[in-house]
Amino acid sequence: MARIPLPIEVEEFLSWMVAEKGRSANTIAAYRRDLGAYCDWLASQGSSLLAAGEPDVFGYLAFRHSHRTARVRASTQARFASSLKRFYRHALAANLVAADPTVRLDAPKRPPRFPKTLTEADVEALLAAPDVGTPGGLRDRAMLEV
Repeated sequence: MARIPLPIEVEEFLSWMVAEKGRSANTIAAYRRDLGAYCDWLASQGSSLLAAGEPDVFGYLAFRHSHRTARVRASTQARFASSLKRFYRHALAANLVAADPTVRLDAPKRPPRFPKTLTEADVEALLAAPDVGTPGGLRDRAMLEV
């Protein structure tokens, strides 16, 4: 799809996200890509960002799903849903839209992140770290062995 210029409302939203919400450059770049792709698709359907309704949102999600050859991570899907939801909440608060078309859009659940386990060598190095020649080192070693 050819990239069309982002609507001024998106640029203002992204500026607001930086100034008011302190979002990082990476977050803004991801939101820009997400909203840009959505705007491109809407234009190909004869619609626009501020005129889009719930059927457009879910139609685009179906389009994204049907045109993915690789598995998309849940975190990417959640970020995309967040991009749309945040934009439309902002647009509603600014009276740019009469209703939020993402109100029934749920972000996919992220699988829990489990901590990485230590290797046997890491555990041995950790146990050897306290200086057992000092009271604090003895205490630390005793706490690690419990």
